[in-house]
Amino acid sequence: MPVSDFWRDIMSMNLSKEQIQKAQDAAVALLERHGVSNRVAFDVQKLAEAERFDVYDADFGSPKTFGAVWINDAEGAEGPEGGHREIFVSADLLSQKRRKVIAHELGHYALHSKKTSVGNDTCFEFNRIDKAVENLPPEEQTREAEADCFARALLMPSVLLKNAWIVYDRDHSNGSMTFIDYVSWAFDVTRDDAKKRWNECLTLSLA
Repeated sequence: MPVSDFWRDIMSMNLSKEQIQKAQDAAVALLERHGVSNRVAFDVQKLAEAERFDVYDADFGSPKTFGAVWINDAEGAEGPEGGHREIFVSADLLSQKRRKVIAHELGHYALHSKKTSVGNDTCFEFNRIDKAVENLPPEEQTREAEADCFARALLMPSVLLKNAWIVYDRDHSNGSMTFIDYVSWAFDVTRDDAKKRWNECLTLSLA
């Protein structure tokens, strides 16, 4: 499903080094919590399910809407084992974009959900339908860019990117495949996201 030029502009807006680092740290924490920080092209839906999300295909009726997240741990329960954590993904998306959307919605959960205490438990609350809305206010643009940065860090951890560079330089650098093409293939991400993630790593002086 095509994504509007406006949405691509939002996703490529510049974040500060601190914002990139925060998103990356949150992604690493999630990966380490579930023991997948050393896995390339892992099943991101299973990761979401491990965080107690139900993931559904959805028909949003608009080519500008491709994902949504609903988090309300406390609803109908006394703690986070009850309530609702749901991610909805446009049923028309192919593998690379589907993985990205799930990771993006997990970014909202990790970075933007409201935390409240229920008894001895910490509950999260956040609702979002991700749309390409031309009059999206600046703070919402930043929030979307942060979730997208998180998604790239989740799908392409910096340590594994460093290893990918070593493998590429050893085995593929003399061929027709560029490093960005190699990352796109190896990590099952779009070429555009591979390029953006590499630039983010360079910004953090990690590459």
